[in-house]
Amino acid sequence: MLYGLQAVLICLAAVVVSATDNAMLPQDPATACENADADDCDDPGNQKIHKFTGRHLLASYLGCDKRAIRDLEGLRAAMMKAVEASHATVLKHAEHVFSPDGLTMVILLSESHASIHTYPEERACFVDLFTCGDSCCAEAFDAVLREFLQPSRVEARIVLRGQETAGKCPHDPQACYHL
Repeated sequence: MLYGLQAVLICLAAVVVSATDNAMLPQDPATACENADADDCDDPGNQKIHKFTGRHLLASYLGCDKRAIRDLEGLRAAMMKAVEASHATVLKHAEHVFSPDGLTMVILLSESHASIHTYPEERACFVDLFTCGDSCCAEAFDAVLREFLQPSRVEARIVLRGQETAGKCPHDPQACYHL
């Protein structure tokens, strides 16, 4: 029982695109996002309704440039530039600095969110971008951050969300969870 309702089967099965060793998601972000068009994305005054679908970039950047990973102003600017490159719309952002130079930053988007969590002592960070609909480009977001951070290794995937169908898992049954 969850909040007085019967447990619901939610299929979290996803098509996952993996990339490692500094490979792009895919190789050319300019052609990867043919649906990403700035005219299709929200602006704060527009109440466009997105399809119940989305793309979720999850990335670990390892062996980052030791100066870039500690450059708080540069990280902030790179995150905002990456969001702009993805054609997403910034609503607000919040951050916390872990002394002396660790950063957690979350950007609230009209389409959903973007975040970065840095570990300068490890020269590494976790990055994620989730956007609803199909008008934003995670590959362009990723490319901007890779250019700034210069990681020697990247572990990344894009999870396609909203691919569930009528309570049935179209893919791996182990990806289904009962709540």
